[in-house]
Amino acid sequence: MLAIKPNVGEFTKLRQKKFPKVQESESEEAKYWRTFSNCAEHKLQGTPTHIHFNPLYNWQDPSRCTYLITASIRFGLYDAQDKLQRTYSRFNDDAYSARFRKDAKLICAGDKSGSVRVFDTDSKAMLREMKHHTSAVRCTVWSCDGTNILSASDDKKVLRWDLATETMLWNSSAKGSGHTDYVRALDASPQTPELFVSGGYDHSVKLWDSRQQRAVMTMVAGTESMAAGQPVESVMFAQHGTMLVSAAGSSVQLWDVLAGGKLLHTFNHHQKNVSGLCVDGSSGRLLSCGLDGLVKIYSLTELALVHGLRFPSPLLAVACPPDPGATPQEGSEVRKLAVAAVDGSVTVRSRLRGRGSVLRSEVDKVVEDAEVDRFLRPDRVPARAVHTHTALQPHQPQRLQPYEKLLKRFSYSKALDAGLRSRHPGVVVALLSELAARGGLGTALAGRDETQLEPLLSFAAKHVADPKYARVIVQVMHRVLD
Repeated sequence: MLAIKPNVGEFTKLRQKKFPKVQESESEEAKYWRTFSNCAEHKLQGTPTHIHFNPLYNWQDPSRCTYLITASIRFGLYDAQDKLQRTYSRFNDDAYSARFRKDAKLICAGDKSGSVRVFDTDSKAMLREMKHHTSAVRCTVWSCDGTNILSASDDKKVLRWDLATETMLWNSSAKGSGHTDYVRALDASPQTPELFVSGGYDHSVKLWDSRQQRAVMTMVAGTESMAAGQPVESVMFAQHGTMLVSAAGSSVQLWDVLAGGKLLHTFNHHQKNVSGLCVDGSSGRLLSCGLDGLVKIYSLTELALVHGLRFPSPLLAVACPPDPGATPQEGSEVRKLAVAAVDGSVTVRSRLRGRGSVLRSEVDKVVEDAEVDRFLRPDRVPARAVHTHTALQPHQPQRLQPYEKLLKRFSYSKALDAGLRSRHPGVVVALLSELAARGGLGTALAGRDETQLEPLLSFAAKHVADPKYARVIVQVMHRVLD
């Protein structure tokens, strides 16, 4: 046994009072999303603009665990291991919005030249090419019955195409009630083949029925007062087609379809423009991504923000695979989240079943078993000889802070000034307590004018509401008033 004799007569360094750490309760949503970890990061040649998961996504069937990423003049098909499986590059210019049909056998996409193309998923053969738009086709989507394709373009039109005959069935500008600026957002109803929604840079969200030529509903996005709006970057149906979600500016808005387009709620949690929307597999959460590099997760039942994720680059798209039976409490299925950034990267995060606890290493097990054995069976632990040595501790000069050096020289007023300059509340409170214990608090405060008292008063005003420091600060302020 080694006994150390401390040096006698040394100046005792200032000891800060240690407080127990306040452990903030973590919500279930935070625990759920914290279990996601990066499983792949794709670095693409162009900027990715769209991500779409296979509608038949099934965790038990890896052949269905695929997704599409659209970037530059091509889009790629990725498998369950996040490996590039096929590349579709029959485009002369930038491609946009590649989407699976509901049976995942066909893929539709638009391009910058104004054409809409249909590809066979397995053979990569281009089966259809439909031309009528005069500007870039930014959005394409399948009708819920899979027989028609909807396209939205910078020529301010929304068109409906028949897949079998390649003919245009419907035009939003036929009666002059269409958009008056670029149309950059489009989605089809999951219940009614004739119903779909579009959003444009004219600040409007329009609900269409292809059996009519005029919009069924028109909503001004980006404002609650309906007096002004913002360009619409994304729209989608939610809650089985009874709700519309629009992203305009830095806000996300929910509209009630059954109530005639009534504004239900507005989320204003992004710092920059919102660029993408999606719902999670259970359709209970809404996700939005923005140019601020944030992904916000909202509860559609509580209409509240429940969590947020941060990424290093501005984001353009976010997507989750469909999984109608999944809930956050289930914890047994793999979940995925994919985001596309302006720097050409696509980050894919996955979540394994359960909490994903890390197994102990063999070394940890051996050490733990040895400790248990020593505690429970002391008779099996060999006795060790106990030797007591007395050693003198070599003198090592202490490294003192400026306020401690001044305190050591009994320069109480200068020590208080040096402590206040440290801007550390624990140091200042410990110094004030030490001065009070030494009876030097009056000396440290004596003779100060308004300018010399200002740092102390500012510190007190800033930290007096903190329970850890309130008692000492109040006592010192009483002394100053006296």
